[in-house]
Amino acid sequence: MPDTKRSEIAALKVTQWLKNWSDLQFDETVHRRKPQPHFYVFGIRAAELKALSGIQPRTIEGGLPRSEDLGIQRKHDPERSQEIHEFVQFGFPWSQLSEAKRSIGDYADLRKPGWLPTSIVVNILLKTDTRQSRTVAPEDVVDVEDRDAAGASIILPAAFKALNWKCQARHLPPIEIVDGQHRLGAFVEDLEGADYQLPVVAFHGLDISWQAYLFYTINIKPKKINASLAFDMYPLLRTEDWLERFEGHSVYRETRAQELTEALWVHPESPWKGRINMLGEKGRRYPSQAGWVLSLLASYVRLCVASIMARSGAYSGLKLAKTN
Repeated sequence: MPDTKRSEIAALKVTQWLKNWSDLQFDETVHRRKPQPHFYVFGIRAAELKALSGIQPRTIEGGLPRSEDLGIQRKHDPERSQEIHEFVQFGFPWSQLSEAKRSIGDYADLRKPGWLPTSIVVNILLKTDTRQSRTVAPEDVVDVEDRDAAGASIILPAAFKALNWKCQARHLPPIEIVDGQHRLGAFVEDLEGADYQLPVVAFHGLDISWQAYLFYTINIKPKKINASLAFDMYPLLRTEDWLERFEGHSVYRETRAQELTEALWVHPESPWKGRINMLGEKGRRYPSQAGWVLSLLASYVRLCVASIMARSGAYSGLKLAKTN
């Protein structure tokens, strides 16, 4: 007899609903039916989530009016997924090194864990959900069962036993990605079998208009940290090994430039003491830390690098002459 036992994933049930939200306008005819007052949080192997999920990209093919195109994802960028692939394996800033520099073996101190703690946001489709006239095959549906006020089970399809599982032909995958397609796309080839879980925030039966709203607020609305704040974190990010280097990866030169900027800001005899906007805050009249770091990189630090490289070249030439 075939094994019909379905695998389950334990999930936390997170309630997020304010009473006045019930007064909002919900309309299923415009893909905005009333959502459930909660979502679910769980961990799943990256390759398994990739096998279960699909992407609804926006496209101009077919000439659909933009309001009728139910896709919300941008076009997949393979280079972005490859960049994340490298980060997962080697961390930052090793993942940004060229193959030539990696082969030298002089930058082992730059290797770090490649954590991806930010949740992949998904929607678990209902068996009645339709996307471009397609639905999930009954045997492929992922069910969600609430166990109590705080817990639930995500129940996978009975046939889902291997990473090469595919949904039924001409049907939808049971999970659609709202945010995180490039992170998920990073798990190919050597990472497919890795025991590497991703955190997931899962909505259940979330209508497509709300998915578009989520995608917009996650990817477009937030403001990224400014460059000054990023540079201000360098003292926490670096290790002592970084301080012994000056040539090679740009992180060494940026570290020195940040140190010089901090010294100018804090030294009691500096004319710039307390007069550098270290966090790049708006409304401050002083030059920002990022401005100082970039100026030093283009001037003083650049000249120091040139001097070091010149001395290094002269030393190498002397060694070569003696050898010959």
